[in-house]
Amino acid sequence: MTDFLILRRIAGLGLTTAGLFALIMAARVGLWPAVTIFAVLAFSIAVALLVYDRLGGVAFAIASLLLGPFAGPVLLLAATGSAISPTKINNAPEVAELTKAERISSEIAEGRRPLTRASSVPALAHVFASGTLIDQQTALAAVARQYTPELHSVLERALASDIPAVRVQAAAILAHLRDSFSRRARALIADETGLSGTEHETEITTVSTSGFIDAATTAEIERRWRPTL
Repeated sequence: MTDFLILRRIAGLGLTTAGLFALIMAARVGLWPAVTIFAVLAFSIAVALLVYDRLGGVAFAIASLLLGPFAGPVLLLAATGSAISPTKINNAPEVAELTKAERISSEIAEGRRPLTRASSVPALAHVFASGTLIDQQTALAAVARQYTPELHSVLERALASDIPAVRVQAAAILAHLRDSFSRRARALIADETGLSGTEHETEITTVSTSGFIDAATTAEIERRWRPTL
């Protein structure tokens, strides 16, 4: 099994090196040659990561565009922070128990707290308003694993986080979910889901209410499968 965390650390280190090299070139050679070199290196790193870790590759590409040569340190810090799991925090002698944010996201990730429960959404929104980097990354991972339409507003709140690494990861998750639901919508329209009965009806409802499908596509799905409604 591919260790995404190690890959992201390696990519973050490579992007950091590329940023330092670009800054040195900007000082000695000129701005535009440095920008060109950094863009080429960053693109190469993102593509290489994309082969093994699609979400990570998208995050690195977006971070490179938004943060430039400073993307590497931010992403490297994010990858290092991700290694600290709620279990490790809970077992550390200097910390007696998980924070509220970590308990919520841990329960979601383990399936013990349904995301459709109304209280979960404001609780997670609060995490992105005032939680630490680890709190917010843990919550993002939980939301990405068990996304429901009720959490679309939570991801949008994560985009407004005060922490750049969280904003980058939230943008990558939104892009991933948008691509995923678009593929599922196309499969429904083309009748290529392989589902039937209740499962097919559930897929129609899930895709239509996902928050990532435009009105025209939703209408096409309705015409295709619910022509009498």
